[in-house]
Amino acid sequence: MRFLGRLSFRKPPPPVDPTSEKQPDAQEAAQPTQGEFTGENRTTVLDGGTDALDLMADSLFRSGCREGWFDTPSGEPNGVITGVCIRSKYGGTRSHPLNHPLFRPFEDAVFDLNARVALKIRSKAVEYAMKSHITVHHLALARKSQYAAFVRDEGVLCVWADRVEDIIDTGLVLQKALVNFLWSDEADQLNRGCHSPRPESKLPTGEPDDRLNPGPMVEIEDPEKRDILAARKLRPVALIAPVTTGCASALAVIILSFGLRALVIRWIYDGNPIRFILTLVLPPMYFIILFPALVFISVSVYAFGPIAQYHQNSASYSGIRPSRASPSHLMPITVQMPVYKESLEDVLIPTLESVQRATTVFERQGGVVNVIVCDDGLQVIGEEERARRLKYYKDHNLAFVARPPHGSNGFERRGRFKKAGNLNHCNALSLRVEDIMHQRRPTQTQDTSTGSDIWTELDESELYEEAFATAVNETDGATWANGNIRIGEIILLIDSDTRVPGDCFMDASLEMSASPEVAIIQHASGVMQVAHQFFENGMAFFTRNLQVAISYTVASGDVAPFVGHNAFLRWRALQECASPDDYDGVSRIWSESHVSEDFQISLKLQTLGWTLRWAAYSDGGFQEGVSLTCADELARWQKYAYGVSEIVFHPIRYWPTRGPLTKQFRAFLGSNMAPHAKCGIMGYIFSYYAISLACTGSIINYAFVGIWAMSDSFYSTSWNVLFVCLLLFMGLHNVVFCLLRYRLKLPMAGSLAVQQFKWIPFFALFFGGLSLSITQAFISHLFSLNMSWTTTAKTVVKSNFFLQVPRIWRRFWFQIVLSLVVLAGMIISTTAVTPPGYRVTQMDVIVPLAVTYGCHLIWPFALDTDITTFTARSFQP
Repeated sequence: MRFLGRLSFRKPPPPVDPTSEKQPDAQEAAQPTQGEFTGENRTTVLDGGTDALDLMADSLFRSGCREGWFDTPSGEPNGVITGVCIRSKYGGTRSHPLNHPLFRPFEDAVFDLNARVALKIRSKAVEYAMKSHITVHHLALARKSQYAAFVRDEGVLCVWADRVEDIIDTGLVLQKALVNFLWSDEADQLNRGCHSPRPESKLPTGEPDDRLNPGPMVEIEDPEKRDILAARKLRPVALIAPVTTGCASALAVIILSFGLRALVIRWIYDGNPIRFILTLVLPPMYFIILFPALVFISVSVYAFGPIAQYHQNSASYSGIRPSRASPSHLMPITVQMPVYKESLEDVLIPTLESVQRATTVFERQGGVVNVIVCDDGLQVIGEEERARRLKYYKDHNLAFVARPPHGSNGFERRGRFKKAGNLNHCNALSLRVEDIMHQRRPTQTQDTSTGSDIWTELDESELYEEAFATAVNETDGATWANGNIRIGEIILLIDSDTRVPGDCFMDASLEMSASPEVAIIQHASGVMQVAHQFFENGMAFFTRNLQVAISYTVASGDVAPFVGHNAFLRWRALQECASPDDYDGVSRIWSESHVSEDFQISLKLQTLGWTLRWAAYSDGGFQEGVSLTCADELARWQKYAYGVSEIVFHPIRYWPTRGPLTKQFRAFLGSNMAPHAKCGIMGYIFSYYAISLACTGSIINYAFVGIWAMSDSFYSTSWNVLFVCLLLFMGLHNVVFCLLRYRLKLPMAGSLAVQQFKWIPFFALFFGGLSLSITQAFISHLFSLNMSWTTTAKTVVKSNFFLQVPRIWRRFWFQIVLSLVVLAGMIISTTAVTPPGYRVTQMDVIVPLAVTYGCHLIWPFALDTDITTFTARSFQP
């Protein structure tokens, strides 16, 4: 198992950037023409004058003196000098006291640490807190995100910040926290001194007390298995979901049995056994009916079932935070964020600032976090944007890995969705670094005579720099990378438009340590809105409802989903999923041949025996963006449909040699997963097929029942299906979901109930117009047709009617034309133009077809947020 060592100090390697010969560094490009930066770390004052840096340094020094943080500079050669150091944006530093020789090591450390401003504080609280041999020269190797470090040999506290205006407040907060900590410790000592200790209770020697051993001792030789069994005792398996899934399966069988009953009755009357050929459709129809059956049983449980499990912990659900009483081991964590061409200022920086705040909290608690940006756009974007990204990564000690563009020197970015390949490239480079370090690390790291370490953390850091440079050089400059790309025991996988809560790393580390059988902890997410227009509002409302429904279902014992972001993943479990790719034989973790790589890896992990867990205790602290336009949301649903088709079926051209079902799906069916979990996953998979049947099913129903007047009690008409869907999904489910919010005591249950009914027309139109696009995704996969998707838009792009109508036509022309043709044919078939024998007049035949294709016709226009804008503004084409 490879993991990120718990290094107290970390020195990033020199940047490896092939563009260094073509373009200057972002900081060098911003240097002034006059000679303020002399090439040294310190910025000198020109002509004996002062500037803004001098004034700010003097002001900060005076503020610190008022707080009693700084000592008066002494003339002693070994004295301790305290003060202020500011790094200018041109790379130099300005200090107060100015040009003091004893202050030079601190200035050099601040320059290497890449901090914007730093204070060197010495106070009574600091002196009392430290009673090691770490010197100020080691400060450059400290973890920058902690924003503070003690230096024992001088008895000082060094504080730094990313913005000059924040440094005094940061120092005040740390000083107050330090005093409170020391006082609480002193109060505990005083309290212990005021009370005499209780005498120790000793058990009598001889036979052991049976009260301490209520049952026979069973020794488990495998420590990992022992830990798993102990964790399962603390987290029992909820059994509500198995019961509800069983009832839903029984309901689906009962519904199908009515059709079989009709066949038997007809056979008794006419004795024709040919009609029993229709029973061949019963197995696939079972899976189509399974999802509505699950919804019907679920709404019954919402209304009358138990709710205590929602606020408790179970095997696959966490409703309560892990206890922080005595964390014995904090697992090192790596944050992976795949990005492409998103805006640095509008998208990436807010997300990374959120991660850095959480990193600061965790590292001050003793943990280790490193951030890796898997930047697929760095070698594709323009020179100016690239320089800004590189500067930001460098200023904030963020590691990055950027793979070559598609077609560069024969390099191929495989897959219809590039996220899996992006992550695989980063993981492969990190694993290569670990291999080189393992080969070069000495076998003996301790002195056998004294037992002391002869392999220090600084040795490990230097070894990493060498291994990193070797691994990158092996790519012949194709891969750009910099920073600490070692992967910890836990990976937090996030999107570029994510917000994370400040204390999430501690909870994840404690929960993963206590549950060694868990591979993924998927957090329930809130919604981060950008545009606040009606489509984004509707998707936000749908996403929040979905999070509540998933939380209740998983708390009841169902299998937890993995949605691909805002999730903590165990690195060892991911490495078990690595398998050789059929394309080139290279072992990869994430499948580049699947569009839904998250769903694929979740099935693989569960097949291997790992547990997935859903965590709901963050209370919306994790946030994700939703689609800003209907076209982006439609592409997302198409991607999901294409992904489930990839999981289940081979393309038709492979059926003669490989069979219709994929190897992974056959392994899933034959695995030892719980039966109710398999049924739930199957219900989810085939819900997309049920949606896709709306278009084709309504046309077939119109022809059979309306034109040819074919009727059989075995066949259920589209009118019956439409009535059930409206009653179940638009009626009963909305009413009961409002009741569920009230029963769970969720906030704003009353106002949300009003919104629940307000959004019914929106969702009726939205889901009514999905069928054709999902059918297109299925056909594209089964017939090996080209279909690809880009990343979802993260920022608002303004538009108007005149720009939007051509876009809608280019994107939806086939859907619009087909809907018009079908609706026109339907209207003609009801008029006198059609011969009487083929004329359709039954409303129960006309309405389903009209509703289905009417929704498809108006869908692109009614859900577009910019088509009603006619103002002449500056738009991005």
